[in-house]
Amino acid sequence: MSQKKTFVTLEQLKEINKTYPTPYHLYDEKGIRANAERLKKAFSWNKGYREYFAVKATPNPFILNILKEYGCGTDCSSMTELMMSHALDFKPEEIMFSSNDTPAEEFAYAAKIGATINLDDITHIDFLDKILDGKFPETMSCRYNPGGDFTLQNEIMDTPKDAKYGMTHDQIIEAFKILKSKGVKHFGIHSFLASNTVSNEYYPALAKILFELAVELKEKTGVDIRFINLSGGIGIAYKPDQEENDIAVIGEGVHKVYDEVLTPNGMGDVAIYTELGRFMLAPYGCLVTKAIHEKHTHKEYIGVDACAVNLMRPAMYGAYHHITVAGKEDAPCDHVYDITGSLCENNDKFAIDRKLPKIDMGDYLIIHDTGAHGFSMGYNYNGKLRSSELLLKEDGSVAKVEMKDTYSKVEISKTDLTTGKELEGAKLQILNKEGEVLEEWVTDGKPHLVEKLPVGEELILREITAPEGYEIAEDVKFTLEDTMEVQKVEMKDARTPETPGVPQTGDDHWKQILLFALLGVSAAGLMATMLYKKRHKKADEAKKEE
Repeated sequence: MSQKKTFVTLEQLKEINKTYPTPYHLYDEKGIRANAERLKKAFSWNKGYREYFAVKATPNPFILNILKEYGCGTDCSSMTELMMSHALDFKPEEIMFSSNDTPAEEFAYAAKIGATINLDDITHIDFLDKILDGKFPETMSCRYNPGGDFTLQNEIMDTPKDAKYGMTHDQIIEAFKILKSKGVKHFGIHSFLASNTVSNEYYPALAKILFELAVELKEKTGVDIRFINLSGGIGIAYKPDQEENDIAVIGEGVHKVYDEVLTPNGMGDVAIYTELGRFMLAPYGCLVTKAIHEKHTHKEYIGVDACAVNLMRPAMYGAYHHITVAGKEDAPCDHVYDITGSLCENNDKFAIDRKLPKIDMGDYLIIHDTGAHGFSMGYNYNGKLRSSELLLKEDGSVAKVEMKDTYSKVEISKTDLTTGKELEGAKLQILNKEGEVLEEWVTDGKPHLVEKLPVGEELILREITAPEGYEIAEDVKFTLEDTMEVQKVEMKDARTPETPGVPQTGDDHWKQILLFALLGVSAAGLMATMLYKKRHKKADEAKKEE
């Protein structure tokens, strides 16, 4: 078996370990840049060509910014991916949104930021019509699924008939007619027929199908077809004995079909788009882990400090990822191991019955080709936390490029109506429209940060108890926007009105006592006067009777 080369040495790993413990995903900046340049060159013959990098493969802003330098856009499949692209200042025309059982709010947001919407199903037209109040974007795309089996040289590469994506032949014709009637002016075609093909013939074969469809659609609907999106599907050589795809050959193959089908039909200005995640990133990332246990039972096991949380493809698909024992690249592979993680699942294995050099405790294991669908597919089973993401820069230094989860953040201020000063001692709640309490706290004189509240939904800020000397304020209604910025909400309290003539605090307490004393003396004097007058009245009456 031939050998797969690593882009990092044992010496570099030891140096990295001084700052960043294993496990971690490591990306090769030099390799990423070189590959982006190769892809750009392979399709340079097409004036409108653009790579829309599949964000789901590696949703890391540092990586996206590198690809942006080479003219790449982003292919998004969720709200978060759209928000990330927008936050990184990708232009509207550089963002593609491919629908797939898509929630209404995601369609709305895609339209709001000007992303090109790629409809997966003909029923989504009516769905989108309601969301956008009939105001469709000028440019839209539809995803095509021809059905049947997709074959190359009589070999079945994949089965589109079983895929949940795309419209039938008749549906996409009808969809173009409907969209045209609703004011859409420019159209695109998209299709995904096979995954991870290690063949230079896949893209040209797919291109021929889509190019012929484009000609037919133009003839039957009269629409202006501006681009054809070949999607992803170009794979990588995960195994050492596989021959790698040649992107230059692939690009020229598509060029040949373009000149055979589109150009003669007056469509020589149609732009070609690609959405390559795996091809762009997979070979330029690896998972670095360390051997921490060995077990000798019915089989030989090596336990490492990584697990399926860090790379789930082997556990989920039985996918092959090559493993190199750092520093033992030239040692004979004369041992057979299962390489395991620590999850409470028997499928938590990176390799089964794999021939490797003798592994000693503390050895670094490099798991290849994790630059795409590696870290991004991680999860938190057994309460495991995600590992770090590191970038091996061109100058040999290492930078942490960790992607943190983003969600709504709002800062709540409780202030004096007159002075604007933050108040202490107020008990506040945030409720949803159903009256459910989402957050409750007592103010401490500082703004209160609340995270992970729902966006696009009316919420209520309610005061339960006011600070001493203040009245309870009226409810404040607010709605959070889909933004990564900290949003601000303020509730103001008015002071409790003072009772006229009755002092409230401090020295006024003694004035109250004096007042009551004087009132007591006055009452006693009045009573004495009344008794005196009554007695003298009786005495006068007695004298008259005599």
